[in-house]
Amino acid sequence: MSVTTKLEVEYSQFKKGMAEAQASVKTLDAELKLSEAQFKATGDAEKYAAEQAALLQQKLNAQKEAAKNAEQMFLNLAKRGVQPTSTEYQRMAQKMLNAQAAVATTQAELNKLNTKQEAAAGSAKTLADEVGNIGKNVSLQNTTDGLSKITSGMERA
Repeated sequence: MSVTTKLEVEYSQFKKGMAEAQASVKTLDAELKLSEAQFKATGDAEKYAAEQAALLQQKLNAQKEAAKNAEQMFLNLAKRGVQPTSTEYQRMAQKMLNAQAAVATTQAELNKLNTKQEAAAGSAKTLADEVGNIGKNVSLQNTTDGLSKITSGMERA
C-alpha cells in the first residue's frame, strides 16, 4: 500500500471517528438544554446541578477522545513527511487545535459548575449552622426564662 493510500485510509478512519464524536457531543448538548428546561420548570437546583455535571463530564470525555484522535492524525502526517505548508497539514493542524479548544471550553464550564456547587454547599452549611445556633440560643433563652420564673416563684413562697 502506498503512503498516499495509507494516509487516505487513516484520514477516512479519522473523519469517521470525528463524526461519531461530534454526534455524541451534539446529543449531549441537547441533553444539557433539556436538563436546563426541566430545571426552569421544576426549580430543582440540586438535581439540575448533578445532571449538568454528569453531562458535561461525558461531553468532556468525548471531546478529549476527538482531540486525541486529531493529534494522532496530525502526528502521523508529520511522520510521513507531509510538509507543514501543505493544505492537508494546515487543515489537520486546525482540526487538532479546534478539538483542543473545545476540550478547554468544556473543562472551564465544568470547573465553573463545580465552583458554584462548592459555594452552594458552603452556603447551605453556613445556613444550617446559623439555624442550629438560633435553636441553641432559643433553647438557652427558654431555660433562662424558666429558671427566672422558678426563682421568682420560690422567692414568693
